[in-house]
Amino acid sequence: MRDVVSGLGHLHDLEILHQDLKPQNIFITEKPLVAKLSDMGSCTSCGTLGWQAREMLRPDVQPSPANDMFSLGCVLFFSVTGGKHPFGKPGKRAIDIQNNIQNNTMDLSSVASIPEAHDLISGLLNPDPILRPKVSKVLHHPFWSSEMLSRFCFSSLDKMKKFVK
Repeated sequence: MRDVVSGLGHLHDLEILHQDLKPQNIFITEKPLVAKLSDMGSCTSCGTLGWQAREMLRPDVQPSPANDMFSLGCVLFFSVTGGKHPFGKPGKRAIDIQNNIQNNTMDLSSVASIPEAHDLISGLLNPDPILRPKVSKVLHHPFWSSEMLSRFCFSSLDKMKKFVK
C-alpha cells in the first residue's frame, strides 16, 4: 500500500488527481510485491459512490488532492481489515455508504487495536479536507515503521485468507 501512496504523491506532484481511488483500481503483483494504481482513464471523472469524499457531492467544490486522500483512507481501512469499509458493512448499497460519509458516521473499531493505523486512517477520513494529511506526511507516518508494517502484513494476510474462503 505504501507504493500506492507514493504513486498518488507522484500524480499530485504533477498536479494530476486520480479521483477514483478504490480497491478495484489497485493492482498487486507478487514478484516483486508491488501495489500499483490503475484506471487512470478516470482521472477526469469525480469518483465512485461510496469511495469519494463528502465534499465531492457539492457542485461548487473543485477537486483537490484532499479528495484522493479521503479515498486513500477508505482503501487503507479496507486493506487493514480484510475487506471492511469504514462507513458501512459489506453488502450495504453504495448510496447508504455515501450517506454515512455525508453524515461522518464511521466505525473505526476494527483498527482500534492498532493505534498507528487508527491515527493515520482517522486523519485521512477527516471530514474537513483542509485537515487531511498530505502524501508526504502519510509516507512518514509511524504506520509504515518496519515493526508496524510486519504486524500489518501478517494481520492482513490472515484476514484476506478468511475473506477469500
